[in-house]
Amino acid sequence: VSGHGLSIYNEELNVPLIFYLPDKEPRVINTPVSHVDVLPTVVEILGLSQSDSFRGSPFTIQNRIFFYAQNHKYLIGMVRDNIKIIVDMNRMLTEVYDLEADPLELEPLDREQLHNEYIIELLNWHYCQLNYFSAEEKEEKLETLCNSF
Repeated sequence: VSGHGLSIYNEELNVPLIFYLPDKEPRVINTPVSHVDVLPTVVEILGLSQSDSFRGSPFTIQNRIFFYAQNHKYLIGMVRDNIKIIVDMNRMLTEVYDLEADPLELEPLDREQLHNEYIIELLNWHYCQLNYFSAEEKEEKLETLCNSF
């Protein structure tokens, strides 16, 4: 793949991140993390207090990751429990991958195996993002739902 931000498949999403910390023992984190988790991780490493305004969490705390392609394709996605959901918002198509069995995302799961709970969670996250970043007046009734993201 040439370029970045065109899709949300792992061949483009997986990017190495290296911290050099002279007084720390080297270690590798193989679990997926998100860009929003970089600042809280650096703050934790430095022993500073976390700000309530951080949207991410340190790399040591992670249960799901959300992402989207910022282009004409309008793809949103989520990874949780080694299950990856991709929704094409333009074509209203959904792909589901079992990343443990299919880490290269070559074979989407059959329609009967769709994980509706995960799809609904992804769509709720997307709606909360739109409300947070776009709405002039935030919908108070969404506060409980959106705080979970």
